[in-house]
Amino acid sequence: MKRKIRKYGYIAAAALAICVLFVGCGQEKEPDTQLWETISKEDAQNGGTGDNDAAGAGTADATRAVEGAGAVDATRAAEGAGAAGNNDSGGAAEGTGAAGNTEDEEAGIYSDIIAEYRDMVQNNFYQDLLEKEDLLAYENSFGKDIGSEIRHAQKVYYALYDIDGNGTQELIIGGGEDASNPWKYDLYTYDGSKAVHVFPDFEFGYRSNFSLYENGIIEVFYSGSASESGNDFYRMNAAGTGAEIVENFSIIGSLDGDTTVITYYQGKNVITEDEYNRKTEEYEVALQTPFSWTEIK
Repeated sequence: MKRKIRKYGYIAAAALAICVLFVGCGQEKEPDTQLWETISKEDAQNGGTGDNDAAGAGTADATRAVEGAGAVDATRAAEGAGAAGNNDSGGAAEGTGAAGNTEDEEAGIYSDIIAEYRDMVQNNFYQDLLEKEDLLAYENSFGKDIGSEIRHAQKVYYALYDIDGNGTQELIIGGGEDASNPWKYDLYTYDGSKAVHVFPDFEFGYRSNFSLYENGIIEVFYSGSASESGNDFYRMNAAGTGAEIVENFSIIGSLDGDTTVITYYQGKNVITEDEYNRKTEEYEVALQTPFSWTEIK
């Protein structure tokens, strides 16, 4: 979760959900989780949060949007809290690489995985089987490396980038209509004999995503519930076959009487908003050498 559009969107939505639940019209409502999903879906449709977006709008902006007491206001605040761009390039849009069947050759060790995604795209995400309600055939049509979150009609891209500088490029899978701002769905590396997921236990989609930064930093941001969000920072492990946690931060919203309270954590320790901003910004250093996206067709 970034302290940019999505990060503030999560904060605003968290606080708003709490207000609606506890001080709304006097009755319990369900839109808290739906609001998270709405904001996240809108982010995905609009290209997602920038990996290195401008961090100009602070949490105070999100809180003011929450106090505006409306889902529309919160959503607008989420959309306007920072400059757009999901490009790991310091704000500059990444170009789309050459497309076509030469992609497998360019990707080399990841050709089998890219072939799975290509088959999915060329077969329109197997929508014909879904329409026929042949669910077993539908599920079995997707390659073993394809997560559930990307399985809806959209453009799909890949990029190669050596995250830890060990000479092995990682494979990044993205999706969306904007080639310069795809939403990231998966991250793979090579363990010496085969391609493997860097985060095998994660399912990236509209409630979670990741960004790449200088010094081998991978930021995973997520919304755990209507009132909680977090951003964890990782590096590739020494073997270069997976990720290991460096530090984690979280934001939890609560209600104190009629007042919405947002609490910031570094691990289990409470920190101030300024400390949170400063500490996370230390990790969020824009890539000096951005990577390019290639559409899978």
